[in-house]
Amino acid sequence: LHTWYLDDFAFEGVGIAPRRYESISELLENAKLGEKAMLVNEVIVTFVAPNFRNQHYLSDETGAVLVDDTGNVLSGLERGDGITGFLFNYSEFQGRAQLLPLEDIDPSSEGNDLPYWESTLADLEYVGEPRLIRVEYVDFLDEGTFERVGGSGTNYDIVDPTVTADNPVIFRTHLSDSDVIGQPIPQDTRHVTGIIAEFQGNPQLYAAHYDLLEEIIRYEVVFNVDMSLAADFNPETHDVFISGEMVGWDIPGSNPEARMKPVEEGSDTYTVTFDLEEGDYAYKYFFVEKGTDDTWDNDEWIGDPNRMVSVTDDTVVNDIFGVQPGEVVAQAQIIHNAADPAAASVDIYVNGELFVPELAFREATPFVDVPANTALDITIYPAGTDAGENDPAFSMEGVEFAFGGTYTVIANGVLGEGFAANPDGVETDFNLFIVEEPATEAPSGQVSLFIWHGVTDAPAVDVWVADGSTLVEGAAYTGFTDVITVDAAEYTLYLGVEGSAATGEALFKFVADISGAGGLGAAVLASGFLSPEDNENGAEMGLLVALANGTTLFLDALEPTSSEHLTDIPTEFSLEQNYPNPFNPTTTIRYQVPESANVTLDVFDVTGRRVTTLVNETREAGVYTIEFDAARLASGVYIYRMQAGDFVQTRKLMLVK
Repeated sequence: LHTWYLDDFAFEGVGIAPRRYESISELLENAKLGEKAMLVNEVIVTFVAPNFRNQHYLSDETGAVLVDDTGNVLSGLERGDGITGFLFNYSEFQGRAQLLPLEDIDPSSEGNDLPYWESTLADLEYVGEPRLIRVEYVDFLDEGTFERVGGSGTNYDIVDPTVTADNPVIFRTHLSDSDVIGQPIPQDTRHVTGIIAEFQGNPQLYAAHYDLLEEIIRYEVVFNVDMSLAADFNPETHDVFISGEMVGWDIPGSNPEARMKPVEEGSDTYTVTFDLEEGDYAYKYFFVEKGTDDTWDNDEWIGDPNRMVSVTDDTVVNDIFGVQPGEVVAQAQIIHNAADPAAASVDIYVNGELFVPELAFREATPFVDVPANTALDITIYPAGTDAGENDPAFSMEGVEFAFGGTYTVIANGVLGEGFAANPDGVETDFNLFIVEEPATEAPSGQVSLFIWHGVTDAPAVDVWVADGSTLVEGAAYTGFTDVITVDAAEYTLYLGVEGSAATGEALFKFVADISGAGGLGAAVLASGFLSPEDNENGAEMGLLVALANGTTLFLDALEPTSSEHLTDIPTEFSLEQNYPNPFNPTTTIRYQVPESANVTLDVFDVTGRRVTTLVNETREAGVYTIEFDAARLASGVYIYRMQAGDFVQTRKLMLVK
């Protein structure tokens, strides 16, 4: 016993069930004249001609076919609509397939991309189907506007890089419903998509839609490469070239357009600019002997990977010759100084990956490697939040660090409402503030630091030390100093409103013992709230010292007297005896300066030969200490001399090994 299904049969003209086809190519290969059939899967409407037999052009990824709807069965379909389960009778006209619709159909989707096939004009071929063909870099040889004269349309000559003006291809306004008619003929190069046809054995493109004559949008892309790490590169005898998809993989030296030039005379950075379309471009850098073009040898590295740039806008690309993309790093320290209680502990993500987990308020990372010369998206969540299921508390896109650079990234500000405004009108929303080129280390026995104003509800301030030297003058919220190098010692710091350094009217006093931080960089941050009761009862103001190794020290604010700093100003120059003495191999020398002066401190042997200079710079009024390391000297008696203006004083010290 065999069971037969109606779908197994194709009926001529009439029938109970249509013949079902999965694709247009299957239909064109197998359909019979007069059969009732259905395109089961979705096909896309690519062109509608309501004024000429209500024709509709259909395509899928396999082919294209014309619907001839003289009975106006179809209504409301537009370009880009998808239709599924299209029912028709199969017909042909002059050997070309035509589908005669049997019932109206609603779109199954809208706004679809139009299926098309790519070709050059030289390779243009009509295969019996009204396919959309896309040809890149097409120029029109005619001027004026598109017209449609007569019943079959008007011809216009087009060329691309594969054909010449002596043998152009015809672009024809054959379709009366084409919206190119009456539009200006482009005078610039375009990417052109049209419906392919044939006349007397020659392929033509029928104009369909004016927006398919795509204007070519190019972006300015600047390529910079630092040649300072390139072994054997000599700017006097070598030229630098780029080779790749933006200019062609030409032998380095053979294409003048690919030659790079120094950004300025004597610079290690070479540059070249291209106007590129949107897309991805692989490339590499090379250097060759001037005047030669016969070698690929002096590239950055042999074999893969190529470099890659994605162009979606005007772009500046910064590379280092010989440093592969994955190796390009900078150094950054992240300091959490946001006193908002809602940000008490945070998780920090970089490009969607967890980078720093559970960083608490007034904690810091050490300086760590971060990707350089590439855009980074940084997002911050409350610690423990599922980043995949929740929106971040803060995000910053497009952060870029330079190769080899050092950065301090400070999280500061408040996330929500209920906080006092900044008295100077500075914005206090939570943000990441990036300080460039902080110190990661310092000379032995010293600390190199910068000072940052991170108190959202505080006005501009001055900061000075007990000897009267002003460190910060009139810094508003988020203001910071240059890097300052000081001796690793204990300091008394005073903080007051702008202008108070001159009067000594301090609001707060801090005792900072950084004697154990010699050789390190540091950041000193004003931290917390001046008025916690007005700021969701957040942390009180103090000073946060973050060392380059990630160690943090918090200094509570003390109540000062207005005259405290004045009593510590030296009244005369003096050079004290070193201690310890005798010593091996290091000793400390202390000296006093009552006013700003250029100070030199030299060490001599007993013959009068200077063996080292410990100080040679301007010093503000204060008491200073400096460490003398005599590890390279022989045992014996040495003389050290301080000179400041007319003041000169000498003392003896003894090295015993």
